[in-house]
Amino acid sequence: MGLTIPIGRFYPWNILLAGTLLKRYANILARGFTAMRSVKILVLLSIAVPIFGCGGGGGGGASETSEYCHTIPIDSISCTSCTQVSDTGAAFDGHFVTFATIGTAGSGTFVANTAVQPGGSIAGVYFNPSNPQSTTITITTFLSGTQQETMSPATRTGSSDSCVSPQYCRFNDQGNPNFVGLRTTKDYDEIHAQVSNSAAGSLALNEICVQ
Repeated sequence: MGLTIPIGRFYPWNILLAGTLLKRYANILARGFTAMRSVKILVLLSIAVPIFGCGGGGGGGASETSEYCHTIPIDSISCTSCTQVSDTGAAFDGHFVTFATIGTAGSGTFVANTAVQPGGSIAGVYFNPSNPQSTTITITTFLSGTQQETMSPATRTGSSDSCVSPQYCRFNDQGNPNFVGLRTTKDYDEIHAQVSNSAAGSLALNEICVQ
């Protein structure tokens, strides 16, 4: 930015005019510097917030939705009595494209603590087995550490499955998403998903989720 000061001949009022114009120019520059500094701060914040984020546990951010269920915010996770299980946290990370893997003859109970979910919803697991011929899943809900509801194991053996209310099952063939859940009638804030894979091949447990 440039500024021409019309001093011309040397007269006293020219000095006064030049002083006034210089003061105004300094104010303009100061305001411009402040504005630019504010813009820089906003730009840095816009970069820092997505990178570092705000507090919270796994599964934060917007809920994802699949054809069977949606993700929920998870406060804490664990996997008890787990054998042949890897990448446990991927079953609670709020994304359906990631998954925990349960190997041949593998099993475990995946425990997810979440915000209170309403009775009437279906608490379950979204998974994709490489061999769905022998899968067993049991869902149990808790509220403040007290068991609320459970179901008898939902199983898929060969081309047939056992699924009666309060079970909710969507067993599909290899390479297609599956969903098994418990039709709840009581509020809950903890989901236990006991999963076993007795067939050859692995089972991808994508997410603990709710319908």
